[in-house]
Amino acid sequence: MREMCMEIISFNLLEGTEKKAALEGFKALDSFYRSQEGYHGMNVAQVDADSWTLILYWTSKQDEKQASGRMMSSEETDGFKRLVIPKTVEKKIYPGFIMDAASQNSKKVF
Repeated sequence: MREMCMEIISFNLLEGTEKKAALEGFKALDSFYRSQEGYHGMNVAQVDADSWTLILYWTSKQDEKQASGRMMSSEETDGFKRLVIPKTVEKKIYPGFIMDAASQNSKKVF
């Protein structure tokens, strides 16, 4: 078991944003974060036509905070930022743990 940090962001995209454009924006965001200290990946969920939730995994809250600040000022993520309706953004940071099944001698279920 290892400690980590989860950043959960929910937001709406501009009405009429096509799924392809949304996914391209998420890929650009992921690409940017891959160059940042402590980033371990992202999961994306489409809640409804214009509503999305991202779960990002970080080594620490400090890593998340520094990378988020850089992301907001980066031109590399402008395509993503232009799609998001700012007033709809809800962001929460949670401490968490990575449960390593191998170290617990449990069978892999899937």
